[in-house]
Amino acid sequence: MLSRRFTLILAVLAIMAGSIAAIHLSSRDLGLLFGTSSEPAGSLLYSDFELNDVEEIIIEKIKDNRTRFLKREGVWQMTTPIRDRADYGILQTIIYAARHLRIEDSFKKKAITEEESGMRASASDTGPYQITLKGTDDQVLADFTLGRRSAWHRLDEKEERLLETFFVRPRERSLDDHIYV
Repeated sequence: MLSRRFTLILAVLAIMAGSIAAIHLSSRDLGLLFGTSSEPAGSLLYSDFELNDVEEIIIEKIKDNRTRFLKREGVWQMTTPIRDRADYGILQTIIYAARHLRIEDSFKKKAITEEESGMRASASDTGPYQITLKGTDDQVLADFTLGRRSAWHRLDEKEERLLETFFVRPRERSLDDHIYV
């Protein structure tokens, strides 16, 4: 006959296994318990939207310094802090850069300080930009914090030149455990 202690241990293990299974079934992701794994080097950070899908861009420097752009009938307009025309070329460059953010390396968020990555203002850096791209119905397409330039360079094989890289921290819950270069 088994002891009560052994039965209690088996019951606790069964509850733990059931909890893990429930979390996996509800969200299809165990990152809630074990942390998320980083995206592999060489892959795109945001690959599930097209350039024309973006209808709204929000750029924040500090909580009170927020600029919002909307695309109305194919024309970009700044709506916050004042209503004005927006420079189409610059906004398209931001959208293109966000869509083609290629991962060179990644760090656990706690492996590098926020000052080192430019995610917080320091004596030599004024702090990060938070960039949010939204599609129709306020669907978030890309949401990340852009830090300072990194020391890494990526080789552009077509033009055979080195490209600068930046520290990027995604703000989506499924990706926010890492800082990418």
